[in-house]
Amino acid sequence: MENIYSKIIGGKELDKKKKFFSAEYDYLSLKHQASDQYIASGWEIEKRYKHTTRLKKKKSEKEIFLNSCWSLFYNMGFDKMNSDKTEIGSNDVDIIAVDNETVIFAYCRFSEEIQKRDGLLDDIKTIVNNHEACIRYAKDFPDGKKRKHVILLITKNYILNDQEIAYMDKKVFHFNEENIDYYEELTRHLGSVAKYQLLGYLFAGKKIPGMDDKIPAIEGEMGGHKYYSFSIEPEKLLKIGYVLHRNNANRQMMPTYQRIIKKTRLNSIQSFVEDGGFFPNSLIINIQSKKLNFDYSEKQVQGAVSKIGVLHLPQLYRSAYIIDGQHRLYGYANSRFAKTNSIPVVAFFNLEKQEQVKLFMDINENQKAVPKNLRATLQSDIFGTSKYLFERQVALKSRIAQNLAEELDSPLYRRIIVGENSTTDYCNITLETIQQALNQSDYFNQYTKKSNDLISTGTLDTGSVKETEIIIMKFLKENFLYIQKNLDNEWNETDKTKRFLITNPGIYSLIKIMNDIVNLLLEEKKDTQKEVKIDELLKEMQPYLDTIISFYKEISFEERTRIKKTYGGNGKKLYWRTLQKALHEHYPEFSPEDMVTFWKDNDKRYNEVTYSYIREIELYMREDFKKKLVKKYGDDWFNNLPKSVYDQANKLASDKNYGKPKEEAVDPWTCLNFIHFRDIALNNWQDLFASDYTLPEEKGRSGKKDDKTKWMVKLSSIRNENSHVYVSVKEDEYKFAEKIHNWLISNIY
Repeated sequence: MENIYSKIIGGKELDKKKKFFSAEYDYLSLKHQASDQYIASGWEIEKRYKHTTRLKKKKSEKEIFLNSCWSLFYNMGFDKMNSDKTEIGSNDVDIIAVDNETVIFAYCRFSEEIQKRDGLLDDIKTIVNNHEACIRYAKDFPDGKKRKHVILLITKNYILNDQEIAYMDKKVFHFNEENIDYYEELTRHLGSVAKYQLLGYLFAGKKIPGMDDKIPAIEGEMGGHKYYSFSIEPEKLLKIGYVLHRNNANRQMMPTYQRIIKKTRLNSIQSFVEDGGFFPNSLIINIQSKKLNFDYSEKQVQGAVSKIGVLHLPQLYRSAYIIDGQHRLYGYANSRFAKTNSIPVVAFFNLEKQEQVKLFMDINENQKAVPKNLRATLQSDIFGTSKYLFERQVALKSRIAQNLAEELDSPLYRRIIVGENSTTDYCNITLETIQQALNQSDYFNQYTKKSNDLISTGTLDTGSVKETEIIIMKFLKENFLYIQKNLDNEWNETDKTKRFLITNPGIYSLIKIMNDIVNLLLEEKKDTQKEVKIDELLKEMQPYLDTIISFYKEISFEERTRIKKTYGGNGKKLYWRTLQKALHEHYPEFSPEDMVTFWKDNDKRYNEVTYSYIREIELYMREDFKKKLVKKYGDDWFNNLPKSVYDQANKLASDKNYGKPKEEAVDPWTCLNFIHFRDIALNNWQDLFASDYTLPEEKGRSGKKDDKTKWMVKLSSIRNENSHVYVSVKEDEYKFAEKIHNWLISNIY
């Protein structure tokens, strides 16, 4: 029988195995005549030598996944690992990772596509039943050292159900691809130091062998919270410390709030420490423990609020949460000073996580600003337990937005930017966009800010936060999934210049049009149905969604371009109103009043005539103003313009005339517009312009000349705001331009 420890390797043999696992291809060297059968089965020729052929074959996705998981533990600094699958008890274990204190057993399960219903329950039962064999393996390790052990189930493209999760209980930890991605990223930044974070997660609350727990400290109080101030060797704090990184992998530990550690910053801190540098400012931590012993010294300063003594730190993994100073702490991790230097610490005791979030926000508000998207992410944590119902609704919407980004079965999985995750071509939707769409929809109950009074009842809100979250998540995911299946190419467009659906305005508009459809359906049955049945509602929505799907299939390139070139809030509004219009064309009963008003104001029916009015008014005023100025100042009229107008006229003309032949040069006077005319009128109001340029309804009334010339400002605004092809002249703007035209040019009023 093979020795069950024979596949455990270390040193150079382990390094060699890592190199093999890191390779994307398998390689073979064979004599020429022997290579043909391999080539026929999918191997490629990499190079031909005199007597042999070197072949390569890309590893399967499953093998690459297994190898990357194995390599993760190697990169974390586990110095002994298995070279191949190892039979322990009744199971083959994919990964065994060993250091001086721990043994990790990992079973890896891979699927090409996301599996929701083809579960792993039988597999999990076998793994759990093999738990005792793993304990014996760790206990009888050849070097005789006592080690803690943990069993991991690592999956890719599996969504475990409640029964599977419950069966694992506390005997097996589950890591999905989110967890692996997180620890891989952490390891890229920290190297082997990332192992502290892993051990803190896996062995939380378990005793750290051989750790000295006593440390001199000062006990004090601030903000109603007890705290301890002390200096500690970084190595000790690294063992008990844990950082609540804002990351998909840590969702079950909400609220989390810390930024991911950055390698560049960490490297600079490590160099700084190695060169003798130090940080005099304190780390801020929260010690989480059932009990914290503090031995008061016999010698105290009489009358002092603070007390001195000896603090007994918990000898437990993940008992100190790092609120501020993670880079400073981890900067010491690989330093020769990790055991000999000390760093100052302010430690709070048993702060609630919401209080930790608030403290983190307060600290960073006064240092480096918390990024906008991270602030949006943290809203679910800050307001989740608020006494004000409207704040709980804010938290609920934030949580729904994050769930859409982070749940494996969400069509928007990894396409929404969470926390400080980077924007990419694939992940480009902001949390703010989702929250804005939810805020401007009717799904949720609305409450007054302070009195908790109900203002309006939401279409999908049951009054229970948890129930409402489940209902709206199902509503959004199922509808997005229906659209995704019917617009697969559009949904998965990789060229961002062609992308039209998976954009911030696109997702905002889909959520808004879904809200419109719900309102329409519920309006039709308001007298016959009191309670919304989500499955029936989803089915009833599909014909309306089919209309939206047809819109995407039929929309012209020119129309896409027109919508995409309308930026900001106007872009989102135009996009949504366009979807509404498409829905209205197929379902005339869908005709919201605000949609009708919008298209009345934005169908460009008034553009051409309004532009012609404005152009004629501008030409009329230019000619009439010059006539009046010449009458007063003679040939020197231009030099008597207000200085600011004179300068701007010359500058505008100079810019237009640069590089042109002299005969094509423009006159500075022709470069002026309504705002310039107003400045001229104000400078010569009573004697030249008051009688002819005071609106008829203003004549005979008292008032300042600034007020009586405001119509020129409004006309200028209409001219400037509607100066490009994508903006429509509103009806009231058209009527105003017509009124001025009739008065000045047609003499009709």
